[in-house]
Amino acid sequence: MTETAYNVSDFLKENVEATVEQKEVKIDRFPKPFVIKTITEAENTALRQRATVKLRSKNGQVRTETDGDKYAGLLVVASTVVPNFSDAVLQENYGTGSAVDTARTMLRAGEFATLAKEVTEFNGFNEDVNDLVEDAKTN
Repeated sequence: MTETAYNVSDFLKENVEATVEQKEVKIDRFPKPFVIKTITEAENTALRQRATVKLRSKNGQVRTETDGDKYAGLLVVASTVVPNFSDAVLQENYGTGSAVDTARTMLRAGEFATLAKEVTEFNGFNEDVNDLVEDAKTN
């Protein structure tokens, strides 16, 4: 194996690709495409933590588990720029009180799955969102 010179400046944020990229995702029922973005691992970790619940077993032991549905919803919302699922007008129109509920209400099941797949792949996960949830449970 050949050694290459290590220069810390090669890893400084001003010398690497922008960390946030955007992409359009067309969902046929909507006149305009959705716009998704990449998120950082720090943001992803925060989402996993928000989706983690503590469970108490019958013998009193406490364990943590990631709620897969909650994580998927949070990941889709955090990665979607357009539409802004937190927009009060959008939430009022769909009769929801949260960004995740708005996404789940305005999208059909297959559309949500398509958007979730696009989000996970665009963020560099080449696995199904359910596989990511399983990984999150074990980490």
